[in-house]
Amino acid sequence: MNIIISGLGIIGGSFAKALAKYTDHHIIGINRSEKPLQDALACGAIHEIGTRESIKTADMIILGTFPEAAVKFVRDNADIIQKSCIVTDTSGIKGQICPELVQLSKEYGFKFIGGHPMAGKQTVLPPLTLICSKMPAI
Repeated sequence: MNIIISGLGIIGGSFAKALAKYTDHHIIGINRSEKPLQDALACGAIHEIGTRESIKTADMIILGTFPEAAVKFVRDNADIIQKSCIVTDTSGIKGQICPELVQLSKEYGFKFIGGHPMAGKQTVLPPLTLICSKMPAI
């Protein structure tokens, strides 16, 4: 299975690390800045840095970004997301994500499942290099 994780912060990075460690799935990372991608690749949290072409092969997309960025990512790529693809988010704020992604999923045919990882109290987040080196995979 090809799993794309868009947004490699603490939640997306944790998903990537756990999936890479405990499954045989191919983990593809997409992030707005390059450093977290390189860090995730170096520590084995992802197997590949994603491109628009990678999205066409995704069996699952995990949105680990803020709601506005998650909706924009899906809207910008909805035309190439496979109909069999499951799209889920990690946002605790559903007011914007659910209505918009449900509508896009109906329009383009992919499956959207709203998610919430219950990651705990929000604090200052460490860079992915610290997550990869010091935190166990979930």
